[in-house]
Amino acid sequence: MNEVFEWAQDLDMELILTLWDGHYLDNSSLSEPDLQPYIQDSLNELEYVLGSVDTTYGALRASHGYPNPWSLSYVEIGNEDNLSDGLPTYTAYRWEDYANAIQAAYPNLNIMASTLNVTRTASELGDYHQYSIPGTSDALGYKLSRSA
Repeated sequence: MNEVFEWAQDLDMELILTLWDGHYLDNSSLSEPDLQPYIQDSLNELEYVLGSVDTTYGALRASHGYPNPWSLSYVEIGNEDNLSDGLPTYTAYRWEDYANAIQAAYPNLNIMASTLNVTRTASELGDYHQYSIPGTSDALGYKLSRSA
């Protein structure tokens, strides 16, 4: 992880950290109670990136040679949540549970959804991943066409 942050820093790029949110591409998602340890793991990851050396994971980062927190403004909850029947559980509980926990711990982070129409506030962002065959309609019903 440190190497990726160094790379972004060297290239003057801003990273978006994407967190696994309990959805598998085999059409299954973790139940809400089973999701809680993964939410905590994501909070631990964020503490590694952003925490001071006085925190458990900030101290671990410092022991790896990086005493200063990394710069991070954006975190995306999930990936590919429109695929493999992931949307029902994403909108029912996965998005909210992650977003609430992250916002409580890191209120200055910009939280992104991996799909549309689930954000809670105007300041939250959606990152819709569209996968379609050229010349067919996508999931939103837009007609796609090949460029000449």
